[in-house]
Amino acid sequence: MIDCEKVKLMTKCAIYESHEGNSDIEGSKYRKSDYIGLAVIRNIAASAVGYLLLIGILFLYNMDMLVKIAFTSLIKKYFILLTGIYFGIVLIIIACTYYLSSREYNKSRKRLSKYVRMLKQINKMTIKGEAVDYIDKTAE
Repeated sequence: MIDCEKVKLMTKCAIYESHEGNSDIEGSKYRKSDYIGLAVIRNIAASAVGYLLLIGILFLYNMDMLVKIAFTSLIKKYFILLTGIYFGIVLIIIACTYYLSSREYNKSRKRLSKYVRMLKQINKMTIKGEAVDYIDKTAE
C-alpha cells in the first residue's frame, strides 16, 4: 500500500535535490572558514582583472593627457591614487563577500539539515513499512 506521507517527503527531497541540493551538497564539503576564504579569493581575483581592464580602457581613452602627465612629476601621485582606490575597493569587496558568503553558507547548512531530517523520516517509514509487511506475511 502506498504511504501518502512518504510520497510527499520523497517528492520534497527530489525537488530539493534538483534545485539547491547540488550546490548545498558541494558546499557542505568545506568548513565555513574555507568556504568563505575561497569566495573571497575568487572575488579578489575577479576584481583585480576588472580593475586592470578598467584602467587599461581609461588609459587608452585618455592617452594624450597621460603622455603629458608622464613628463611631469604627477605620474607618481596618480599611481598612488589609483593604488589607494584599488585597495579601498578590495576592502569593500572582502567585507561584502565575507558577509554574503557567510549568510549563504548558513542558509545552505539549514537546508541540508532539513533534507537529512526528511531522509531519516523516509528511512523510518520504510523500516516501519517493511516490519508491517513482514508481520503480515508471517501471519498468513
